[in-house]
Amino acid sequence: MSSVDNVVIPTANACCLPSAITAYNLRLMKVIDALNDQVTKKGIEINEYKEKHNIRIRGQDDLQQQEEDNNNKEDKRKAIVVNPIEI
Repeated sequence: MSSVDNVVIPTANACCLPSAITAYNLRLMKVIDALNDQVTKKGIEINEYKEKHNIRIRGQDDLQQQEEDNNNKEDKRKAIVVNPIEI
């Protein structure tokens, strides 16, 4: 706190924000949390529906197989083969 002409002025940013802005900020955070929850629930619902009705998206399975193949190739590349030399 500092004083100018015998008037106390808060110096922290949190103290300087008007109450309307802080209230708006709190409401905005609540809305964002609620929307994140809704998106998560909807994603779970869509995945369950796809599994229940055996829905496949063209190209999606191919991408998963390519990723698995790439991982297998990388694992094979990491293997080291050593031939012992006898003298």
